[in-house]
Amino acid sequence: MSDLSSGKIEIVIAMLTVSLMMMLWYFLWIRPHDEMVFWVMECMGSESGKELYEECHKKFLIHKGISPG
Repeated sequence: MSDLSSGKIEIVIAMLTVSLMMMLWYFLWIRPHDEMVFWVMECMGSESGKELYEECHKKFLIHKGISPG
């Protein structure tokens, strides 16, 4: 195999690896975090405050089946 085609294969493998990592980052971190943020924002409405945020966050965790700690 020539050096040129070997280099192209390495570039393709690197691009696929980066793409896979970006997809994993999106589906394992960004998407769940955004879901939580929007759920809590909807729960809080126009009110604000740390206590209300914590209450809404606990409701979200219960909604997702996670025990709030």
